[in-house]
Amino acid sequence: EMIGTFETEFELHLHELTDRHKIVHAWEHRPGSGEIGIDGDKVVFANGSGLNDANRVTPEQITRILQAMYERFDVQPEFVASLAVAGSSGTIHSRFEDSPAEARLRAKTGSLTGVKALAGYFPAGDQEVAFVLILNGPSATDYATAWAALADALLAAAATPSADALAVG
Repeated sequence: EMIGTFETEFELHLHELTDRHKIVHAWEHRPGSGEIGIDGDKVVFANGSGLNDANRVTPEQITRILQAMYERFDVQPEFVASLAVAGSSGTIHSRFEDSPAEARLRAKTGSLTGVKALAGYFPAGDQEVAFVLILNGPSATDYATAWAALADALLAAAATPSADALAVG
């Protein structure tokens, strides 16, 4: 199980960030959820490269895609390995350096004028958290602060023991 009770703690730690940006979505793994659950009528892909402001997809839809990719044992290792590693590769090679997220956070970035996005996975013990952060408008100009707050929230949530871990007996 990827998140289980972890999502509740994750949401608590992201509360302030979510209130400010209204765009964070965390995913809770549900065993047996083979369907992605995205309504195709609510997704617009005008350009497959993603570099088009006519594309329309929500953070929730992206997390469902991340979930589906993680659950597919035939593609998951290659898919996860294709994501940049914080502080060492790709478009986040100079991000999260000298932070506890360095070498742990794997993500893909996205940029358009007035838009900045970060989506990927973060390890939490023996589980993974899929996350998506999309900043639109003025908040996109200070994306580094929002990304740092996201990393802090992920780290804090990862350090919070689950109810199962606290159980005695």
